[in-house]
Amino acid sequence: MNRLGERGEEVACDLLKRCGYTILERNYRIGHFEVDIIAQKGGFLHIIEVKSLFSYNNFQGVNPIEKVNKEKQKRIINIASGYLKRNRLKLEVCFDIISIIFDYQSCRTEFIKEAFTPLW
Repeated sequence: MNRLGERGEEVACDLLKRCGYTILERNYRIGHFEVDIIAQKGGFLHIIEVKSLFSYNNFQGVNPIEKVNKEKQKRIINIASGYLKRNRLKLEVCFDIISIIFDYQSCRTEFIKEAFTPLW
């Protein structure tokens, strides 16, 4: 993982903790696929993809959230399914995205809850 990604995940975890989430896993892998954060709040399991970029690299004004395409969503859904089975959990699952755009002095975060919905 690159340093920008690591920094973004740290910011995301801090945000989630401040909002009352419990971080269960970071960089959870099944096979070659990975999800950034698995967290729980109340009776919900949150599968969270973190997308970070540095503002000077964003010449086209791309929102990092746009990088979570249908193929990436399928992989994240498969990881969530495997996690639930492996841990014998019966929780409702939310698929969230946290977008983080850094500049030289600060960062802007956007927490998109239920960013996509699987067809289980």
